[in-house]
Amino acid sequence: MFTSVSFAASDVASPSHKIYFTASAEHGVPGVEPANQFDCNDQVYTVVEASNYPKKDYEVIVTWTDPSGRERERTNYSFVPRQELTRVWSWLRLHRGAGAAIMSVFDSTAGLEGFVGEWTVAVAVNGKVLQKQSFEVLC
Repeated sequence: MFTSVSFAASDVASPSHKIYFTASAEHGVPGVEPANQFDCNDQVYTVVEASNYPKKDYEVIVTWTDPSGRERERTNYSFVPRQELTRVWSWLRLHRGAGAAIMSVFDSTAGLEGFVGEWTVAVAVNGKVLQKQSFEVLC
């Protein structure tokens, strides 16, 4: 025997999401202060806040593309929402090339030249791109 309950559209909140970047974090958990400009030494977080998603399996893919158009990172994460608001995130830390650490004493951007500029991040859930957003790295 099955029982069904109908809700008026105004009674049930639709699934929604908010995506933003931040460099603030405490104990590895990103803060809620959005930013769009970062320093070469920052750890950049892409935060996805999913609200009112049905309780089922989801796969989030976050793709980081550098200023030259090259994909630099791809993060896959599976989750099942356990509450009304679920936060998931991915992060990027820029790394200097081999030998550039010594040169950074004289030039703070040494080894990071390819990272300076506008980055694009695409966030997909279950294979569907939700949003593409950009941030800027300045040194």
